[in-house]
Amino acid sequence: MRLSTFGKPRVINCAEELDRYLVLPRGFQDQVLELLRDHNVEADFSDQRNPGIR
Repeated sequence: MRLSTFGKPRVINCAEELDRYLVLPRGFQDQVLELLRDHNVEADFSDQRNPGIR
């Protein structure tokens, strides 16, 4: 459609960096664990999703 891409970021980042934590979108857990294991890093996960209202 040849729309202008001026002012649009080249990379879309869905993660968030907090003081001591890295917040990642769902679906990345297996890839992150594999990457950390390759570099001998121990991971500690805490699932803090909101279950919502039924």
